[in-house]
Amino acid sequence: MLRFFSHKLSTHHTHPSGKIFAWMALFFSIGTGAFWTIFPLILTSKLPNESFVGYYYSFLSVIGILISVLSTSIFCKISKVLIIKIVLTSSIILLILMTLAENFWMLGFLDIPRAMCVLMTTMTLAIFVSDFSKKQELAATEGKFYYFANIGWLVGPFIGGFSAKYFGNESVFILVSFFYLIAFLYFLHQHLRIKNPYLHNEVHKEGIKELFSNIKDYFKNIELIKVFFVAFGLNFWWGVKSIYMPLAVQDLGYTQEIVGIIMTLSILPLVLLENIVGKKAGKNGVRKYLIIGFLLLFIIITSFKFLEFLPIVLLLAFILANFGAAFIEPLKETYFFEVVKKSQSGKFFGIYNIAEPAAFFIAPLFASIILSLGFGISEVWMATAIVMLIFVAVMCFVKRKY
Repeated sequence: MLRFFSHKLSTHHTHPSGKIFAWMALFFSIGTGAFWTIFPLILTSKLPNESFVGYYYSFLSVIGILISVLSTSIFCKISKVLIIKIVLTSSIILLILMTLAENFWMLGFLDIPRAMCVLMTTMTLAIFVSDFSKKQELAATEGKFYYFANIGWLVGPFIGGFSAKYFGNESVFILVSFFYLIAFLYFLHQHLRIKNPYLHNEVHKEGIKELFSNIKDYFKNIELIKVFFVAFGLNFWWGVKSIYMPLAVQDLGYTQEIVGIIMTLSILPLVLLENIVGKKAGKNGVRKYLIIGFLLLFIIITSFKFLEFLPIVLLLAFILANFGAAFIEPLKETYFFEVVKKSQSGKFFGIYNIAEPAAFFIAPLFASIILSLGFGISEVWMATAIVMLIFVAVMCFVKRKY
């Protein structure tokens, strides 16, 4: 669940104004990576047992779905510049207040709006990508930035763990707020309000009737449905991986330190490959790369079942699985922005974004049902592999032009 409410951001690194968002997203990723490394430990210390942590994340998933839907109305009413200012400022204040939380209820009372602000930040910055990118450059732009965002996810856990070890778990809240503050000040320093009109929406009123109309219009478009499945499929893998891979490593007899190393090394395939995939997809379209990505996930996840008696090789397979994810992650938003017009991005992006919290809600539930039937984690891997194979079939219906 490390990526929940914090999916990696895509933006233009080479554009003279777009690279502003690349640096913002890098700082934001460092802070978010540090937060999600330590926050589960803080939650566990304030709850009766670990099962309640899962219930809490499921509740956040529902909140995420609601915010994603409501964002379609928010983006039509409020300037994106103002949204960034509000949510980043609120996140910083809430994180500082979380250092004072003495029990779970106070912590949750502050963390839920924090998670909402983080989600709004990621969606707003993702829309900025489209605003600053030419359509023919979008895929390369997405891949290039994922390189920087993934560096943030490599650095964040390390500095988060260091802070927790030497200054206590709650110190990570101050650390995260510091990186969010850097992103906020950098944004203010650029005076983007007068640099580019794309930073502002055409503000108009939109009621609940229009909100449901947007949802209906989204799912009437067959290509947007496919886009939704791309995001859902990848986040389904993230949802299973983030919960059950650490458990699988522990079941092999390794320490928590090794768990952390494996989870960190699993980011390396994304760093190494996503920039290349983005450039290639910009020339050849996203279709074949999406098929390759889900096919690799299917093959490597299937291998988990047969490598249980070779622990070192299995650990390597855990890391290599994300080579499949690296073919998908930089292209899911590229595909979205290929399908929709820039004028419709605010209208539809929140609905598209429902795929992430929905996947993080369904994936753990899916795995829990398998375990409750008396099966083990190896059967969870096999079932997940079958799900990835289904998405391979779905990707075959993506039009070649995308």
